[in-house]
Amino acid sequence: MSRRQPSKIELPSDVPTNAAYGNRSPLSPHSTLNVPLMMRERNVEAAMMKPPTNGLYSSAAASTSNLSLASRADTLDGHTAPGSVTSKYMLTPDPSKWGTNVHLNVPEPDDHLHNPDPRRDRLNDAGGSIFNPRGLANLGCLLILALMLTGLFAVYPITDGFLRRTNTLGGYNLGGINASGQVPEITGNFALIDRDTPESAYTHMSLEDGSEWDLVFSDEFNTDGRSFYPGDDPYWEAVDLHYWGTNNLEWYSPDQVTTKGGFLHVTLENTRWRGLDYKGGMIASWNKFCFTGGYFVDGTFVGRAAPEIDVFEAIISNQVGYISQSGQWAPFNYQYAWKNTSDNLHILSEDTEFNTYVGGVLQQCSSGLSKTNQACYEEDGGCFAVYGFEYKPGNDGYILWTNDNKPAWKLYGAGMGPDDNVKIGHRPVPQEPMYMIINLGMSPQFGALDFERLVFPTTMLVDWVRVYQPKDNHNIGCDPEDFPTRDYINNYLEAYTNPKVVPANKMSTHKKTMSGLRLYPNPLELCFETLPVPDITHPDDAIVKVTLAGLCGSDLHAYRGLETFDIPYITGHELVGIVVSLGESFQKVAAGRPDLYSTLKIGDKVVSPFTSSCGECRPCRIGFTARCDDSLLFGSPRLPGAQAQYIRIPRAGGTLFRIPQDESTLGTEPAARIRTSDASLILLADILPTGYFAALQAIQHPNLAYAFAHKSFPVIPGFVSAFITGGESVKVEVDDAKLAFAVVGLGPVGLCALVSLVELLGLTRTPNFAIVAVDPNEARRAKAEAILATLGSSPGGVIRVVSLEDAPRVSKELSGGLGCDAILEVVGNNSALQLAYELIRPFGVISSVGETSVDRPPIDDHPPRDTMRYYQQKYPEVEDLVMVQVRQIAEMGAYVKLLEYDNIEGMILLSELSRRRIRSIQKLIRVGRNEVVVVLRVDKEKGYIDLSKRRVSPEDITKCEEKFMKSKAVASIMRHVATRTTGAVDEAPKEAEAAPKGEAKEEEEEEEHDVGIPGGSDDEKLEELYEQIVWPLAAKYGHTYDAFKLALTSPEVFEGLNISPIVLNSLTSTIARRLTPQPIKLRADIELTCFQPTGIDAIKRALTAGEAVSTEAVPVKAKLVAPPFYVLGTNATDKVAGVEVLEKAIEAIKAAIHEDGGELNVKMKPKAVSESEDQELAAIMAKANQENQEISGDSAEDSALED
Repeated sequence: MSRRQPSKIELPSDVPTNAAYGNRSPLSPHSTLNVPLMMRERNVEAAMMKPPTNGLYSSAAASTSNLSLASRADTLDGHTAPGSVTSKYMLTPDPSKWGTNVHLNVPEPDDHLHNPDPRRDRLNDAGGSIFNPRGLANLGCLLILALMLTGLFAVYPITDGFLRRTNTLGGYNLGGINASGQVPEITGNFALIDRDTPESAYTHMSLEDGSEWDLVFSDEFNTDGRSFYPGDDPYWEAVDLHYWGTNNLEWYSPDQVTTKGGFLHVTLENTRWRGLDYKGGMIASWNKFCFTGGYFVDGTFVGRAAPEIDVFEAIISNQVGYISQSGQWAPFNYQYAWKNTSDNLHILSEDTEFNTYVGGVLQQCSSGLSKTNQACYEEDGGCFAVYGFEYKPGNDGYILWTNDNKPAWKLYGAGMGPDDNVKIGHRPVPQEPMYMIINLGMSPQFGALDFERLVFPTTMLVDWVRVYQPKDNHNIGCDPEDFPTRDYINNYLEAYTNPKVVPANKMSTHKKTMSGLRLYPNPLELCFETLPVPDITHPDDAIVKVTLAGLCGSDLHAYRGLETFDIPYITGHELVGIVVSLGESFQKVAAGRPDLYSTLKIGDKVVSPFTSSCGECRPCRIGFTARCDDSLLFGSPRLPGAQAQYIRIPRAGGTLFRIPQDESTLGTEPAARIRTSDASLILLADILPTGYFAALQAIQHPNLAYAFAHKSFPVIPGFVSAFITGGESVKVEVDDAKLAFAVVGLGPVGLCALVSLVELLGLTRTPNFAIVAVDPNEARRAKAEAILATLGSSPGGVIRVVSLEDAPRVSKELSGGLGCDAILEVVGNNSALQLAYELIRPFGVISSVGETSVDRPPIDDHPPRDTMRYYQQKYPEVEDLVMVQVRQIAEMGAYVKLLEYDNIEGMILLSELSRRRIRSIQKLIRVGRNEVVVVLRVDKEKGYIDLSKRRVSPEDITKCEEKFMKSKAVASIMRHVATRTTGAVDEAPKEAEAAPKGEAKEEEEEEEHDVGIPGGSDDEKLEELYEQIVWPLAAKYGHTYDAFKLALTSPEVFEGLNISPIVLNSLTSTIARRLTPQPIKLRADIELTCFQPTGIDAIKRALTAGEAVSTEAVPVKAKLVAPPFYVLGTNATDKVAGVEVLEKAIEAIKAAIHEDGGELNVKMKPKAVSESEDQELAAIMAKANQENQEISGDSAEDSALED
C-alpha cells in the first residue's frame, strides 16, 4: 500500500517535520503509551496518536549507535543524569525522549527502502535478462563445485578400483598387516622389515640354485622391554597354555618372553604355575605373519600337525647337544617308510645323520639329527648359531635345512610320493601359509632329564628372525587365495584362542555330516558312508569327537556271521576322543551323582569303554560297571559305535573316563608327569583291564595263597577270619611253593594279561615262579618275546613263549610234572579251553576272560556231591527270590540248580532272561555263575520250576544275596556241629566229660567246607539238627542266623529246644568263634609341624589331646613314624565308630596345634587297613628308628612318642 503525504508545515529548523517521519506521530514525553523502538511498523501504526502541542525535540535521528542517556541528558525533557551504572545504560520506553521525531508527517531517511512506489518501481519490476555477467558467474561457480564433488566421490573411487587391487592377506594389529590384510605405511618400527636390519641382510643367495632372494620380513628384537601379551605386538603373540601334546613339563606363560639387550629372551624357570612345576615361554606369529615358500632363518616350527617344518628341536644324547630338523607328513606311508633313496635324501654335513625315528600314530616324520655348536649354549660361552631352512612348495619341491649357518641335509618332494600299499597319493612339500613359533620348554620325550643338575632359570636368546623369498615370487600373508583361512578362523576364533573351549554349537552348524563305517546284515559287508552327526537326545548324553577307535575281536564275531543282527549299525567298541557337546545334566552341580556330571567340560579328553554304564546302580557302585543294569554295547544295533568321526555317549557321567591334562596320575615327580599317546590310552578302554583282571583273578584265588604265605592249604585271609577258623598250618617248603602259570593266547588281551601277571608277581615279591605263554602264531610269539625283553629279567622266574604243540611238554617240565597251578585263558574258543584243561593240575585255577560265541564244553572232573536244603519247605513258593547256579544254556533257555533247595533243577526261559532284545546270551548269563531269580511256576509233581531273571530288581538282588549268605553261614555252622557230634544224642555222660578236651581239639582242626555236605551219617545228623534247631529258630526269629547272633549275648535263645548238652555246647562254642565280631585295625596318617620355640612341647600336647578322645571301645594311640609324620591307630569292632573317633582325634589335635602356631595336614583319612599295609608301616618305622639311632643327639622326648 502507499502512504498519504500531508502538506508541508513551516517549523523551526531544529524541529523535525512530518515529512521526516513519514506517517508516524512522535509520542509525547508525557504520554502513557510506550512503543518499543524496534517494533515493526504495523504495531506503530496501530498506536498512532495526535501530534503533541508542546515540548522540544532533538532534530537528530535516533540510531542504535548513539542512543545513550548520558549523551542526551541535556535535550531530554524531564531527564536527569543517572545515578548508577544500571540507570546509565537503561533506555526509556518512550522514543520521543530519545530525541527522535516520530510524528506521522515526518518521513524517515530510509523510507525509500520499504515504502513502495509503483511509478518508481515499474522499471525494476519488469525484470531483465538473467544472462548477465553476474548471473553467469553464479551459475559457473555452482557447476564447477558439482563437477569437483562428482569427481571426488564417484569418478576417483571407481577408477582406483579398476587400476589398483588391494592385498587382503590375513593378519592384524598396529603395523605391518592389519586385520583386513593391508600393509600400511606408518611411522615407527612396525614395518615388515625391521629398520634395524642391516642392508647387507636384505638379500639371500639360494642354497639350491644360487638365485637372489629378497628379505620380506625381519625382526631384530633391538627394542628393549617388548611385551608379547595378546594385542601388544603386531607380529608375535605369547601363548598361555600347557603344551601337553609333547608331554611338556612346563606351562607356557606370556610373562616369560621379552626383549633385552638387543635379544629376544625366552625363560624357563622352576616355578610352580597352573598345576605344573615349571614355567616357560612360547611366541607365535599365527594369523599375524605367514609366508609360503622361501628361506626362513633362526628358530621356528609351525605347530603339532601336518604339515610342519621344524627349524630345530633341541635334544641331548650322552651330554652332547643335538637338534632334530624335520618335516611332518600325513597321511602316512606303510610302516612310515618314505622313499628315502639317494635321489630324494642328501646328507650335506659330517655333523648330520638320518634320524631313525620315522613317526607314530599321529604323524610321519622325516628327520635329520645334527650336532650343534657346543659353544652356543648359555653356560658354554653364549655364542649365537644360525639355524634355518629353505624350501620350495609343491610335489617337485624340496626342503633344505641349515645348522650353524651351513647346509645340513635336504629332502626332495619325490620322496613323499604315492604309496600303493596304503592307497595314498603324493604329499607335496607344504603349500599352505606357514607361521612361526619360538619356544623354550622341556619334555622327557626328547631325552632323559637330569633334574639334579639342571640350572634354573635358564634362557634362550634369539638375535634375529628373517624370512626371504624369490624376487619374482613374493607370497606373504595368512589368507592367500589358493589356501584361504580368514573366514574359517573368524568363525571358530574361540576354539583357536581359548584352549579350554570348543564351540560345540558351531561344530554342529559347520559340519552336520560325518564319515562312518557301517556293517550290513544281508549280505554281510562293511560300507564307508556319509552319516549325520549325532545329536544330544538325553540330558545325560555327551557328543565326543573320536580321535582313535580300536578294532575289537568281538567286532569280528558279527562280521564273520557268528552273531545275528537285523539292521545295519556303526561298528567299533573302544575309543579315545574329545568332548564337543554336553547335555543339560552337565551344566550344573549334580549332587549325589557321579563326579563327571559336575566336572566334565567341553574340550576334555576322554576314554570310553566298550559298554555304557550309569554309575549309579549297585553293580556300578561296587565297581562292576560292565554289568550295569542299563548297560548298552557300543557298536551294536542298539547303540552306534566308534568307527565314525563323532559318537553319542549315553550316561556319559558314568561311562567316560577323563584323562587329566595338568598332572598325570602316574606320580607327582616331574619325571613321572608324562603324557600317554592315544594308542596307549585306548588300551584302558577294555584290553588292558581285561588282561589285568585275568591275572588278578588267578593270583587272588585261595588255591594259590599257600605259595605266597608259605603255609599249607587253606590259607585264611584276615578279612574273613571272623567267619573261618583253621588249625595250625604246616610250613610249605620253597620248592613246594613254586607256582606255574600258563597264558593261552597272545593277542592284545593276552599280552596285557602276560605283562600284568609278571608285574603282579613282582609286587608279591615271589621269585619262584614259571610262566608258559602259548600262541599258535609265530609273529605274536615274537612280539611277546620282544615285550618281555623290555621288562628286564625276572629274578627267580622263568618265562617261556611256546607254540601249541610244545605247551604240554614245557608246562610239565616247569611244573615238575604236576601241571600248571593257574591258567589265564583269554581266547574264548573251545580249543583254547580244552588246552587249558589239559595244562591245569588238580585243584588248579582257570581264569577265563575270553568272549566266546558258542557254549563251552561241559567239564565235570569230580562226581556230584550230596546236597541239602536251607529251608523247611522242599520247594520254593511262587514269587520267592532264590539263588541259582547256571548249569547249561540251551535253545529254550538256561538250566539251573537251586542252591538253597537241594540243588533241584529249574529253568530260566529265554523270554525271561532280559527285558531288552537279546543280542548275546553270553553277555546276560554264563555257565557256572550264580544268579538271583524269581519263581514263576512250581509243579511239585513233575518237578518243574520256571524262573525269571528279567523281573528281578537291583533291590531284590541285594535282599536275596543277604538271605543266601546268612543261610550259607548257618549251614556251615550246623555242618560243623553235625560232624563233631555225630552219635552224641544217645551217648552216655562219659562222652560229656570228654567234651572239653574234644572242643579244644576241634578249635585246632576246624576248617571251612563247601555248602554241600558229604554223604554218610553226618547227613542224617545234619537233617536231624535242622529239624531240632534251625527250623524252630527260623519260625521264631525270622532267620536262624539272627537267632545265632542274638545267642552271643542271650543264651536263652536255645531254651525250649530239644537238643542234648553236647550239641548245645558245640553249637554255642562254634557260634562264638564264627560270629563274634573281630577287632578291625583303623589308621589315619597325619603331618604335624610347629616351628615355634616350644614346638616339641606343642606337638606332644596336641597328640595328647588327640588320644584324650579315646573311648573304652575305641582307644586311640599316636605313634611317631619320622618327623613330621605321625600315625593315629585304633582297634574297633565297629568300623563306623572307629572312623568317627579317629576323626574327632584329628580335630582335637588340629585345634591344639593351631593354638600354638603349628599346622596339621591329613595325609591319609581314617580307614581300615589290611595286614600288608600294617606291615609296610612297621617296616617304615623300623627303618626310621634305625636311621635315628645312627644320628646322635636324639632327645628322649622324641623317642617317647614311639612307645
